[in-house]
Amino acid sequence: MSEPPAHPKELKDGRYTLLRRLGEGSQGETYEARDNGRADERERQRPRPEALVEDWNKFVARARSSEVPRSSELVAIKCFRVNRAKSWKDVELAEREAKTLASLDHPHLPKYIEHFEEDGALYLVMEKVEGESLASIRARKGTLSVAEVTRMLEDIGGALRYLHGRAPFIVHRDVKPGNVIRRPDGSYALVDFGAVRDRLKPAGGSTVVGTFGYMAPEQFQGRASPKSDLYGLGATALAMLTGCEPEDLPHEGLGIDVARALPKSGTPAPLVRALTAMLQPDPDRRVDSVDDALAFLRPKASNEPKRSGPPGPPPEPRRKLTRREKRELRHLQRRQERDERRRRRAAARGRRPPFVPRLFAKLGLLIALIAVWIAVGI
Repeated sequence: MSEPPAHPKELKDGRYTLLRRLGEGSQGETYEARDNGRADERERQRPRPEALVEDWNKFVARARSSEVPRSSELVAIKCFRVNRAKSWKDVELAEREAKTLASLDHPHLPKYIEHFEEDGALYLVMEKVEGESLASIRARKGTLSVAEVTRMLEDIGGALRYLHGRAPFIVHRDVKPGNVIRRPDGSYALVDFGAVRDRLKPAGGSTVVGTFGYMAPEQFQGRASPKSDLYGLGATALAMLTGCEPEDLPHEGLGIDVARALPKSGTPAPLVRALTAMLQPDPDRRVDSVDDALAFLRPKASNEPKRSGPPGPPPEPRRKLTRREKRELRHLQRRQERDERRRRRAAARGRRPPFVPRLFAKLGLLIALIAVWIAVGI
């Protein structure tokens, strides 16, 4: 983060005052700003001369108590410099981010306020999510505990469930530690929708957007899907557990070897299975949804000890199989039936006597049959 400017810049006729720069990219910056309210509200709230002493006393009292400004007064403003755009696709992504945020409402996502154009730049105003990014946490202390990572998976998984359940579904495409914020209360939020994609194959093709190491392999081909966000979430969780970038972890073929990357002691087996299912390089072998991934973390009812007291929440309904899964299940059943028939034939052949005794037995039966036929004929 940079220091606050000596002369804070104001936007939209003084409604927003830029306080400090939070980040900078090749095409713009992100600022922390104060929302001063609309012009008519500021006019109504302008202090009277006789109230200046009272306002000063309130300011001194707040400064002495180190009171933090209310989160509702602080906003995050993303500035997109149109003249720095390398192509029209970049401008389209900025407009798509504003459009997408305007339609979202979820506790683990930032709230949209407005967007506008000023001095040749696009400004997107959203709620500033208080807290610290996972990237900063990792740079400061390295890793998170299993309990913290599990909560992160639940919170961000809930946000992805909301995005993927929209019509049409929304793909974030850039889930990584820098875009996950841990709030002061311990909850997590997913930010930065600059790479959102609200349909599988938009007109004009797809733009490859993401971060190396956290980007699913299919994104390199421009084929982002909801499963791509699951890969990014799994890679983020693995990075926070190990303190290493995904590309630096042990690999088996094209995929990350989760079991080798995580310490054997202290890592629950359900978490290893969940991350392994989320980090499959082949999207066809990856889990289908967030619920399927989180199901690994929830204990099965048959393995849970019996407890006294009020019953817990009812179990989640079993997911309905897709047409493809039903077809694969039928093929598997036919293959198992064929293998069973072959096994029975092999066992029957193994119980038969040797060839030479069988040959003499058949010759004896043939001679006896001929003798009986001659005797009956005479």
